[in-house]
Order: sequence, then C-alpha cells, then structure tokens
Amino acid sequence: MVERSDYMIDVLNYKESNVKSKKREEILKKSMDIFINEGIYAPTMKEIAKKCGVSLRSLYYYYQNKEDLAVDIQLLCMHEYNNSVYKNYDGNKSAHELMSEIIYRQVDMLQSNAKLIKYITVFDYYFINSYPNDKYVNYLEKMLVESLYDELIEKARTDNTIELHGADPTVIFASTAQCILGYAQKIIYREKAMLTEKRETKGDLNVLANMLVCALKKR
Repeated sequence: MVERSDYMIDVLNYKESNVKSKKREEILKKSMDIFINEGIYAPTMKEIAKKCGVSLRSLYYYYQNKEDLAVDIQLLCMHEYNNSVYKNYDGNKSAHELMSEIIYRQVDMLQSNAKLIKYITVFDYYFINSYPNDKYVNYLEKMLVESLYDELIEKARTDNTIELHGADPTVIFASTAQCILGYAQKIIYREKAMLTEKRETKGDLNVLANMLVCALKKR
C-alpha cells in the first residue's frame, strides 16, 4: 500500500486528526490482508475488528460496513498503480513511444506487487456485477482526468504512430491494460499449475509486453 502522506485527504477524502488517520491506516492495512486471505464474502465486521485489534464499536466508527472498507483499500491500490504507471508525460514523444512506456511500467509494477494484484482480484470478484458506490466511480473519473490518459488518446488519433486495428484508441488502450493485468492475475494464482505444463512464467509478462508494443506500432 502507498506510503502515508496526504492520501487520506487526496484519495479517501478524510480530514481527521493524525491519531484517527493513523488508526484508519492500520485498519486498512490489516483488513487488506484479511480480504486477500479470506476473500471479502467470508469475514464479518466482528471478525475483522478482532483481527485488526480494535473493538467492533471502533470499527463501526470508521466504516459502516465491510464494503466501504473494501472500497477504500481498492482506491489506495488504484492510486499506487496509477502513480506508478501514468507519470512523466513527455509531449515530444509519439503516441507509440508513450504507450510503450506505459506498458513496460505496468509490467514492472505488477511483477513487484503480487499483494496488490491479489487484492484487486478479490475486489473485482466481490463487486462482479456493478461498481460499489459513487465514491469509487468518482475516483475512476478523477484518475483519468489527472493522468496523461486523455492527452495520449488525442495524440493516438493524430500522430499516426499507433495501429488502431479499426478501433477507437480508448478501446485499444483499455484492452491492452486489461490484457496485462489479467495475465498477471493468472500467473499469481495459477503459477504452480502452469509450471506443470513445463513452461516458464517469470518472463511471460515481458514477452506479452513486447508482443503488444510490436502489435501497436503503425506499419
């Protein structure tokens, strides 16, 4: 999870004392481990409180239910992911150069953050049918606005360096990101089974990244 700074305000929108902020941070970190190990369906608020080392009353002071708690953890995961992948926009580079950088940053980030991948997976499984609440949806919109995403989309439409395969750049970029994340999730959860197929897995994401970068280059 990201280092503690102003993210309680900037990402989670909590303006509280340092003591309360620190306690909330502890609850989030411990709950993340609980959800990764047990899923979000299984643990009750009472069980979460006990494993976090707080009273049930204290837990309810910070979160009305485990769904709100799960959303805050996901927002911090997405904040960490976004800061690692979408950064240092150089307007002098082509759309393909920028997209290539994003692809390789995503691979590096996912290869070194198995815990984050596991949490995103259990979160997506729990909220499989819909987004959880307005706070989550609003952050998704805010994240896109504050990243280089819009600039990259516009550049892809005009500089003719990316092969769009007849699709809108938004679809291309979203599909590329999901492809890498989806395969990273499979490796994390299925690596032992994949190894029985007598194949390597450690370099698979790099191979996939190279293939995507090549496929996106305008011929």
